[in-house]
Amino acid sequence: DVNVRDRNEKTPLHFAIDKELAELLLDKGADVNARDKKGMTPMHTIMENPMINPVMVMPLTPIQARDQMQTALLKSGGGIVELLIARGAEVDAKSNLKKTPLHLAAAEGNAGMVALLISKSANVNAMDDQGATPLHEAANMNGIDWVTAKLATIKIMIANGANVNAMDSQGRTPLDLVESAFIGVVEFHKATGQSSLQGIASIKAQANLLRKYGGKTGEELKDTKQVAESSGISIHDAAETGDIEAAKQAIANGADVNGKDKDSWTPLSLAALEGHKEVVEFLIAKGVD
Repeated sequence: DVNVRDRNEKTPLHFAIDKELAELLLDKGADVNARDKKGMTPMHTIMENPMINPVMVMPLTPIQARDQMQTALLKSGGGIVELLIARGAEVDAKSNLKKTPLHLAAAEGNAGMVALLISKSANVNAMDDQGATPLHEAANMNGIDWVTAKLATIKIMIANGANVNAMDSQGRTPLDLVESAFIGVVEFHKATGQSSLQGIASIKAQANLLRKYGGKTGEELKDTKQVAESSGISIHDAAETGDIEAAKQAIANGADVNGKDKDSWTPLSLAALEGHKEVVEFLIAKGVD
């Protein structure tokens, strides 16, 4: 039985990292979207497999940078992922924690895999059960060795429409997580006397990149919203009433196009509910989730 389960409900396909082996299992009837106890499909488990998730350290020269990226792409497991997708794997399948394969690839800093998944129409702004997007995962540093790889990952996602100001359930944006990582590195240096100038430089580069594309911290977004509201303009009111000019002005004043009101309605939801097509089209053009 090619779909036999172990104690964690994983099938043989969950463990396959070789394209030919995966193809053999699929030819014999393996379920390409089988889920284990955590709701993870074979696509999910590939993203977390250390055999295909290379860690890139800070390169010293452009040649080293080129070589490391080539190695990363070769090891990114692209062949088996393309095979699974061609055989019907769900690109945006969600685990029990609502994480997609893109969340996991971004968390690992696997830029090659992130680029591949996006090219296969993965949702770059998908949210998990904590409201975190793949960009949050990339911004959440889990070790100095990851920071350079994650910088490349962040660049790819921003270039493909990632919302730099998406807020998770704790009100944190990707920039909040990057700045928290910077503080963590500094505190580690104080406590141990060890430092990583390369890591610090890379984290700063990530913060600068996010800010370059309009990234703000959660507190900054709250302040911006208060300024917009104090000017007498509410993006939610504009959306609900169908006032396109007011909607434009609200956004120009810094209103959050994805913000929720006290009843958890977004501007897009209100505009759609009231049938204001022009406002709906405008909000979509502004990058609503």
